[in-house]
Formats: sequence, C-alpha cells, structure tokens
Amino acid sequence: MNHLLLTGVEVRGVILRHAIGVFGIALFSCSWKLWTPQVDFPQVPVLGLLVDAPLWLDWIALSAVVMGLVGMAGLPQKQTGWIWWATTVFVVGLSVSILLDQHRLQPWAYQLLILSVFCLTMGPNRLLVCSRWLLVSIYLFSALSKFDYQFAHTIGYQIADALGQLAGMNVEWDADSKWASGVSMAGFELITAILLAIPIKWFRWAGIFFAIALHIGLLLALGPFGLNHYPPVLIWNLFFVLQVILLFLFDADFRGENRQVFATPNRQQTLSAMVGVGVFWFAMLFPLTSYVGIADQWISWELYSPRSSRLYLSVDSRELEIAVPQMDWQQRSGVDWNQWSLDTLGVPVYPQARFQIGCGIAVVQKLPPRSTFVFEVGTLSDRWGGERVTAESGSDRSAPPRRLEDLAEKYWLNVQPRGHFVLPTK
Repeated sequence: MNHLLLTGVEVRGVILRHAIGVFGIALFSCSWKLWTPQVDFPQVPVLGLLVDAPLWLDWIALSAVVMGLVGMAGLPQKQTGWIWWATTVFVVGLSVSILLDQHRLQPWAYQLLILSVFCLTMGPNRLLVCSRWLLVSIYLFSALSKFDYQFAHTIGYQIADALGQLAGMNVEWDADSKWASGVSMAGFELITAILLAIPIKWFRWAGIFFAIALHIGLLLALGPFGLNHYPPVLIWNLFFVLQVILLFLFDADFRGENRQVFATPNRQQTLSAMVGVGVFWFAMLFPLTSYVGIADQWISWELYSPRSSRLYLSVDSRELEIAVPQMDWQQRSGVDWNQWSLDTLGVPVYPQARFQIGCGIAVVQKLPPRSTFVFEVGTLSDRWGGERVTAESGSDRSAPPRRLEDLAEKYWLNVQPRGHFVLPTK
C-alpha cells in the first residue's frame, strides 16, 4: 500500500507504532542495567524453574528487545513483513526478560508490551480503539489508588509542594492539607478518566486538556527543578502526552468504532485478532483483582502509590557492607530496597512483598557467618488510616530463618532469587 494513500486512522496507527519504538528505546536506554544479568541487585524470576537460568539468556532477550524496538521505530509502513517480525521479536524478548526477573515488570514496560501486542494482532481501527480504552483504564485505576492515606502523606503532598515551590508558594503542610492534596490529585485524575471515556466532543476536548495539564504538572513536579525523579518517569509522562493527542484529539465520537471491540467475536475473526482482544480484556479487567489481593500493584496501574506490601530487613550496616559492598550502608540499620534499586539500576523497586522476600533471601545468604538480622513483612496499608499489619522474625546467618521459606509457600509465583547474585563475583 502506498504510504501516501493511508487513511487518517492508518496514519495514526503507524505513528503509534513508531512512538512505541522511539519511546521504548529511550526508556530501555535509561534503565539498561535492569535488563542485563547484573549482580548489583537481586533478581527474582517469575517462575521457580528459571532460578538457575543461564545468564546468556538475559543477553539474548535484551538483544531481541533492542532489535525489535529499532525495527518498530524505523521501518517504513510498506515493509509490513519486517514490521511484523520486529514487533514479534520485541514482544517475545520483553516477555522472556520479565520472566527472568519480576523487577523488570515496570509499569511502562507492561504498557509497551500490551500496546505491541495490539499492533501485532489488530487492524488500525481496533488498534486505536483498544489503545484508547487502555489509556482511560490507566487513568481510572491510577486515580482510585490515590484515594489513600499513604499517598496523601508522602508522594501526594510532595508533588503538590513541588508545584507550589515552582509557583513561588510556601505551604505549611499539616495532616488536613496533606489529605486534601492527595484527594485533589486523585479527583483531578478521576475526572480526566471520566471525561475521556464519554464519546461526546466537548467532554473529550475537556479530557484532553485535563490529561495534558496533568502530565505537564507531573513533569514540572518530578523534573529537575522539582523532585528530580529518574528519567524513565519523565519519559513515560511525555509518552502519555503523545498518546492523548494521537488517540483522542482527531475524533469527536467513537461510539461507532467502539462497537467492533465490544461486539461478540464472530467466525470471520482471525485467531490473531481474538488473541489481541483477549489481551485487551485481560488488561482492562485484571486490575480489579488487586482489590482481593491477586493482581500486583503496578500491573493494576496503582502508580505513585506507596501502600503496597513490603519486606523490612534490619541488618547491622557493617555486615551489609560485607554482603553488598556496592552500596554505602553507613548510618543505616536496614535495607532500603527502593533507594538501592534507584542507585544501582535507575528504576524504583518492584513494590510487592513477594519480590522483596526473594531479595531478602539473597541478601541473607550473602551475610557473614553469625550475622544477626530482623525482618518484618508488611501487608498493604489501610487505605484510610495508613496502618500496616507486620509479622516479625529474626535469626542468624548460620541458621537462615525458616519463616522466609514458610512465607514463600503462600505465593503463587516464585520468590527464590537467581543464584548468580549470591555467588561471589570474580
């Protein structure tokens, strides 16, 4: 097909595919170490059978990711066969990478994976409609997660304070004003989701304005003149701005297009299209299971929400320096998983106790003999009061705590770390 004769819908589908490639290259470049078989932070596979997976498998998966992204970003639309192969290579490579380490299931990587499956299995109309509703669901679930005590009293008021400082305001933050800032941010994002979901021109225009304002605010607050967060957060927010413009700006009424997604599959549909629609419904509905403790926080689009379950591991700083010499543990009485991940890999830590228990097992196995430590496993915090229920235990290095192994048995997915972090490096 001549590229010049592509319809408006087809052009936007092509642009979306290029954008996935370009922003994917930027995001993976800023977090490159996470995707290598590094020894600076524990790796915990999704499945137990991958605990002893060879390190070369990580390199092959990363190579596939890079080649796929380059193809998606640079191949012209007339090269349909090569585009299909590039997208397939990216989806397979990223899936293998995530299976080898749960930490790699960053929310932006998860969204790129879903969008790439859409590109691989759908025509241009369905691609845009499904991508549009995926974006609305992200705003919706993200907003609902922010009606939370922990968010309001940590990152919520910090974002509001950073924006106030940039505007020359100096706010005195008491408990009530912190709660108000959290509710206001959550409400703003919820209104954005609702406006974008209503297939009426003026509602959509208002939703576009709210969404762009939301991301500009986050870029200012989290950027170098605000809280100075790490580059992947900023790049992902820029990608959201492009998605909002690309998916919503050029249409006023989507009711006709929506019917083809919500209609019952018929015999004429190909297997590929049915797989794509199945992935769409999984991405839309699976986050609901987080409310009964099934779905993880990030794949439920609970973004910037610190209420997740977690592991607290308290160890003497001198013993930590022996076990993990790449970090400065002075004046610390325990492991700060998030700061450790940010300092070594440039990304926040995967916010689940399951993953962090695996990291704790890896650290305990590297402690000197007779080292003493205490660990606590904290549940999800209470949404309205912020309290957590914790289970505490302690032991020494010569007799690793059985409780960690007992806790591992209650999870469906693996909690054992990969062995190459524990083994001494040469």
